[in-house]
Amino acid sequence: MTRREFFQTITPSEKAAVPESQPAVPSLASWRPTKDNPWDISAVNHLYHRLGFGAQYSDVKSALKSSPSEIIQALFDDHLVTDLMPDPPDGWERWLIVPPYMGTVHELHQEEEDGYYTAKNDIRCQWTVLMSQSKILLREKLTLFWHNHFVVDEEKVYHPQSLFHYFEYLRKNSWGNFKKMVSDVTILPAMLVYLSGIWNQKDSLNENYARELMELFTMGRIDKDGNENYSQNDVRQIALSLTGWRFLFDAPSPNVLPPYFANYYFDFITRTTPFGAPEKVYGLNAAKQYAIFPDSLDKIEADILELLFEMRSKQIAWFICKKIYRSFVYDDAETLEASQIISQMAQILLDHSWELKPVLVALFQSEHFFDPAFRGCNIKSPYEYMCGLMRKLDLEMTTSRAGTIWWFGIDTNQWIGFPPNVKGWPGYRSWLNSATLPKRNNDFAKRLIMEKHIPGQLINPHNGFPFDPIFFIDYDVISWAKQFPSYSGDLTQFVKEITAFLCAISPDDDTIAKIVASSGILHDYEWAALEDAVKAEPARKMIFTIVSLPHFQIC
Repeated sequence: MTRREFFQTITPSEKAAVPESQPAVPSLASWRPTKDNPWDISAVNHLYHRLGFGAQYSDVKSALKSSPSEIIQALFDDHLVTDLMPDPPDGWERWLIVPPYMGTVHELHQEEEDGYYTAKNDIRCQWTVLMSQSKILLREKLTLFWHNHFVVDEEKVYHPQSLFHYFEYLRKNSWGNFKKMVSDVTILPAMLVYLSGIWNQKDSLNENYARELMELFTMGRIDKDGNENYSQNDVRQIALSLTGWRFLFDAPSPNVLPPYFANYYFDFITRTTPFGAPEKVYGLNAAKQYAIFPDSLDKIEADILELLFEMRSKQIAWFICKKIYRSFVYDDAETLEASQIISQMAQILLDHSWELKPVLVALFQSEHFFDPAFRGCNIKSPYEYMCGLMRKLDLEMTTSRAGTIWWFGIDTNQWIGFPPNVKGWPGYRSWLNSATLPKRNNDFAKRLIMEKHIPGQLINPHNGFPFDPIFFIDYDVISWAKQFPSYSGDLTQFVKEITAFLCAISPDDDTIAKIVASSGILHDYEWAALEDAVKAEPARKMIFTIVSLPHFQIC
């Protein structure tokens, strides 16, 4: 569903309120709130939807007392990516310290496999809990973005040690240096396995990683002017430059299966000329740090990734900035305004030697980002929808509840840790279809809100241990509703307040009236006089009506 198609489902009066036909402001100048575009609940929701997984009402009230730049600077606190990292999930001693079993006894292999399956569940569940914490929303949102860029999947990676290290790396470098990320990810054990780097050697080239390095991770097949960025010969020569990398099974604990450079798999003789560069023996400078033998390392004359970023700098900057734009602003990056913004972002990235933070801060504080034209123009991913609903309703996310979220994520086409292919999730309109929308509205939202709980799902077919159910009892409903100023006053005004908070775009008066009618209360004036215990059921009905609207599926 495109944005235009979505708005065709909205009433005429609502369409008129949306500046769909107005061109967006093509400026990265810092946004200053105005009378026509104030720093209000709509702007706060927009910021927290794009930079995280939605705002809690307490976040909104706190944010309105600050400025947008203060909120953004707090989310970009470098302390969050240095010494404020999560510990490994429970049970890590069974897989992060113990080396993988390399013997031939089937029963021991099966026991290890069962433990690894549970460990991967623990890693996913821990991440989902982190997604629900206000202070680190941006860090975790960017971790998800990079997971969908430098794609690996847990099934092929197999070892939870490598998966844990991969997510930890993305988290620590979520707004770090892009060039360094590419270099480091190239030899991460998870990537070496997923894109066949550990099978790449001088007498048996595997081009898998070399191709995806250029097509998906750095520059794309064609540049913004339609020219090819690389040739098949470039792929082969880069593949030759990346031979010789493996990972250790018996490293000291905690063992994340670190990489090493096996000299005997690397060709120190053949010189190559990728991108028409001077003929040299290209490899990775990292080989000097990770080589198991010191022999012949001086024959590596130049770093292949340094060459890549030197010869294709403009194409790489444009490619990654366009991907950031599509993910955090709007999927349609082909407009003139989008092109102007992406060009400005790319120049900032180049001017700051591939540091991502200046680019991201400039974008998120910009007039373009806060332009009302972009409110509600994205479709929530399953995790944005589910974690967002949990946050919106002030429901605590625990590791056991997170397992139920994971189960519903699989059912609605987003299995974190397991993107569909090396291109990742396509996102945007692919998130909603005739199968996934009913699962969101009925299997998830209706169970949670109207049936008061989502049953726990099966955690592991090997041991049958279930995840915890997620409850939304009457006490939770009333506690949540009491936050709003008009809870004890006018019903229509109360509904306007909760829809403004829950939805990216507030419904028109006719829709508000339908939400009020869904409560079952015949006259508005009855609301104020009702006891809390009596208000719980009407409140449930109105909340469910709101989250069933198209307005809640977008962000």
